[in-house]
Amino acid sequence: MSTIGISLYLDYYSIDECKRMIDRAASLGYRECFTSFNFEEYLFPGKRNDSLEDRKELIAYANRKGIRFHVDITRNLLYKMGGSIDDLSCFKELGIPVIRLDGGFSAEETAQLTRNKEGILIEDNLSNYVLMRMTLPVVKEKGNLDQYLGCLNFYPRSDTGLDLEEAVEMAKELQSYGCKAGAFISSLYSPTEMNDTSRGTPSIEAHRLLPAQIQLSELLCNGFDYVLFGDSNPSEEELKTIAHTHKCFEEGYVEIPCYFDDIDPAVIRKIKGLTFLSRIDHSEKVIRGTESRRTLIEPYHTIERNRFCITMDNTLSNQYAGELQICLEDLPAQKYVNVIGQIRPYATRLLKYIHKNPIKFKLV
Repeated sequence: MSTIGISLYLDYYSIDECKRMIDRAASLGYRECFTSFNFEEYLFPGKRNDSLEDRKELIAYANRKGIRFHVDITRNLLYKMGGSIDDLSCFKELGIPVIRLDGGFSAEETAQLTRNKEGILIEDNLSNYVLMRMTLPVVKEKGNLDQYLGCLNFYPRSDTGLDLEEAVEMAKELQSYGCKAGAFISSLYSPTEMNDTSRGTPSIEAHRLLPAQIQLSELLCNGFDYVLFGDSNPSEEELKTIAHTHKCFEEGYVEIPCYFDDIDPAVIRKIKGLTFLSRIDHSEKVIRGTESRRTLIEPYHTIERNRFCITMDNTLSNQYAGELQICLEDLPAQKYVNVIGQIRPYATRLLKYIHKNPIKFKLV
């Protein structure tokens, strides 16, 4: 089962504001929360709230709401807070269930941290591909893989995010050891506290300006185990949309946003009510949805089929009448094929996952 999460920062919001954010997230099914104790070290703007009591109170509040905190630390901060490679009791006293290592730890030290007797999960920096590949076999040999997981960084500055393909490759390598992999998505509506010259704090650069549900869908289709907002204050609508998108995926399908042309409303309702699965014998040129066959529509709008348009075979198509297709390339007009809609431009990147994989989809 995958999980979704938020990020909260006492550097920007009061403890009461953060509690309200936890309340609304928990009510929607969010189960993870990220925060950082490193903002001063990395020169992020904002006020500094170093109160251990506030941190402890907020983490305890989240725990009671069923939300698990991931706390970002560096090696310097580990010792500054009174901990060490052999002793994480200071973090246990704060109620922290997951410590994220954001720099300064060797592979041997990471392995040693995973053996901590406090039962704290050690979340490694999945974005550091070279170090991760060195660390994984060391943790397997000398550490405890049951207390080890990894999460990609987020990137507040535009143009600095990761390449999706490389990030997925590293995540799958981590998962091959039986460990979970996480990532961040960006909000299009949250204030840009961490870098006001840019927009969003995603892990993947190509996701920065996409709707949050498209980012989430792509990461889940690529097998990530948990996904969190990197931005600290998504809109209410974004929070609800992500919760809905996650629920759909857990139920076994992905939603593909589209436009429908001016066709019979009853046909549109039928299409929206169906869950499609691309045929196992998939076509090179189209995604075929046969679940809508026997829907009888007369010839109409039998025009050229451009890439990413949605079509339905009409009554001239014999036994294929009612078949729905999504075109993956430009195709000529055919008298037995009606063009009935178009995949929204920002959603076309999801088509490759439903085309050749056993991932069901709905058109919305």
